[in-house]
Amino acid sequence: MKNNFVLYLLVLTPLIISFFVFIKNLDNEQTWKIVASTSGFLVFLFLSIIFLIQQKKKAK
Repeated sequence: MKNNFVLYLLVLTPLIISFFVFIKNLDNEQTWKIVASTSGFLVFLFLSIIFLIQQKKKAK
């Protein structure tokens, strides 16, 4: 259970930071790039973590 909390924390922290930046700089065009980049990175990170967990389960 503790490992799941760490995974969720790793995934949600950049999303929360990017959302804060988005709200703070709402009129800035760069904000969309930051949010899109962070979202893409989060998806990649999440899929990588899922893949690694599946590989770990198969190894056992």
